[in-house]
Amino acid sequence: MVKIFLYASLFLIAACTPKAPTFEDGAAAMKAGDQAKGYKIFKDLAGKGNTRAENEMGVMNEHGEGIPRDSSEAMKWYLKAADKGYPLAQCNIGLMFYKGEGVPRDLVQAYKWFDLAMLKGNPHARGYIDIIVREMNHGEIVEGQRLAREWQSKSAKPSP
Repeated sequence: MVKIFLYASLFLIAACTPKAPTFEDGAAAMKAGDQAKGYKIFKDLAGKGNTRAENEMGVMNEHGEGIPRDSSEAMKWYLKAADKGYPLAQCNIGLMFYKGEGVPRDLVQAYKWFDLAMLKGNPHARGYIDIIVREMNHGEIVEGQRLAREWQSKSAKPSP
């Protein structure tokens, strides 16, 4: 009898405990037009280290979705996700450098980030590389590749 009461109590506690919002909840709020709710969910998740939410915070800041545009804040969030190897954030950083949005326009840095995103499987990164190499000389391309490999080797080493 005690076991039944205990199991029933645990079930009721679990059933009554509110579920923590997920990334999908934030995306649904944004799709429904509730940017304030989406922002709150994404910010909370990003603060807990959720990589997708960190990237989404970058998107919201870059485009002013529900908040004022802030390119430097966008870059901060993109870098948090990119440092974890998230290819969409790496591609977004490449775009910011290519467009000179919030940072000085820098094709070598753009190449670096597109190259990293491509190596991680981002489907758009190769196309962006094909576009920017038309504006770059051979030395700049080689430097972009070198920077990408350097970043890879640093990020692959475990922290002390």
